Amino acid sequence: MNKSSLATKILSGKSLAIVIGVVTLIGVVYFISNNSSNKKHLKINPAFASYISAHTAGTIPRESSIRIQLTGNFADSSKIGSVTNVFDFSPDIKGEAKWIDASTIEFKPDAPLPSGENYEATFLLKNILEVPDDLEEFAFQFSVIKQSFEVEYPIFEAIDPSKLVYQKVSGTLLTADTEADQKIEELLYAKQDDKSFVVKWE
Repeated sequence: MNKSSLATKILSGKSLAIVIGVVTLIGVVYFISNNSSNKKHLKINPAFASYISAHTAGTIPRESSIRIQLTGNFADSSKIGSVTNVFDFSPDIKGEAKWIDASTIEFKPDAPLPSGENYEATFLLKNILEVPDDLEEFAFQFSVIKQSFEVEYPIFEAIDPSKLVYQKVSGTLLTADTEADQKIEELLYAKQDDKSFVVKWE
């Protein structure tokens, strides 16, 4: 759970101080074994288990990388951190794949993935080692969390209980996945009668 709190803004007039918290709830299956399934199930040749022990699948956050973990150490120390061309995505994803250890290759997208997008991926195992023809390309699937938002019921309280002039409104904005601050701030506005108030985000 990622959490961003927001600062209090005391507003003039018969006014409100508005405090909104932002909470990102990310339910993911990020790096899992290859016997897991996605929404559109791909039948995987069990012979791949001799070479691939885990891969990205299921539903992932938009800022995730994509990984393949091999069953053995196929990269020596000189290859760690080096770029390798072993992934193909549909729709296409711009980015770069590198060895992060002797058995794991990670593809990092250049930009956050589109919310709700479904991907079909191919890992070119043939570019790593010599394998039978039917095991040269490993196909797998994953999808990106579909963004959604919810505002929890606000809490009203007097800033000065003895005067009851200024009120503070606090609440929480929930997001299903990470989002740019500017886009989140555009989701919420505050108004009392004909007067609009600024919500200050932290």
